[in-house]
Amino acid sequence: MPPPPTLRIFVQSPPARSLFQSGEVGGPGKQTVVIKVSMDGHKSFLGELDGEKVRYKALKIAACVSGVVSASLKGDNKDQIEVKGERIDTVKLTKLLRKKVGHADIHN
Repeated sequence: MPPPPTLRIFVQSPPARSLFQSGEVGGPGKQTVVIKVSMDGHKSFLGELDGEKVRYKALKIAACVSGVVSASLKGDNKDQIEVKGERIDTVKLTKLLRKKVGHADIHN
């Protein structure tokens, strides 16, 4: 005897509308934040990290924060991370970079 047919119901809700959409007056819109990070290499329990690995790690951390659209290295020594996006929590990002990479300061 075949199993009884199953009934599947899919409910699709309309997209949530925020009070502040980008482009509206008073809304947060797009942000560009520059954070200077000490990327001269540092010691960790895994060993010494050179500058290139620290830069990669800092970019990876910055790209994973919610609201970030793009992250790139800036400056003469490639010691600044420019982060673009919407509603970026810059304090959270700076704390993460300080914890995982080294000293970090918000420049914008």
